[in-house]
Amino acid sequence: MELRGGVLLYAAQAIPPIDAEIAEKGHLWPETNYQRRSVMTEGKVTVIARFKAKPGLEETVKKEVMNLVSPTRAEAGCINYDLHQSSEDPALLMLYENWVSKKALDEHLAMPHLEAFKAKADEILAEPLDITLWEMISEPSRK
Repeated sequence: MELRGGVLLYAAQAIPPIDAEIAEKGHLWPETNYQRRSVMTEGKVTVIARFKAKPGLEETVKKEVMNLVSPTRAEAGCINYDLHQSSEDPALLMLYENWVSKKALDEHLAMPHLEAFKAKADEILAEPLDITLWEMISEPSRK
């Protein structure tokens, strides 16, 4: 686990270090270095992204993140993009995402709708965005 550019990143494989300039900015959103990292294999990538709204901005954050769902689901490499809210703390939101590849995820991170959200992140989020990348190691369920 590492704090990089104001984002907690977890990965099963080593991640190249982020630029010192980005780390100094203290942004609540991963900068373009996140997009350039080669962390995962060529296969499917799962992402868990956790957001915490600033007090009084819970509905604003929920609306802003909800606005990402439809355009993201329409992206070619998106398998699923599902928004969840904590049943114990309405300030906590989580996106559960699956992408056909790391390349598809990188393309998603450069989309205009995501760029617009990134521009607002520092104003509406209470803490750094927590992003974890995962690879499935079991066989998928057969349901």
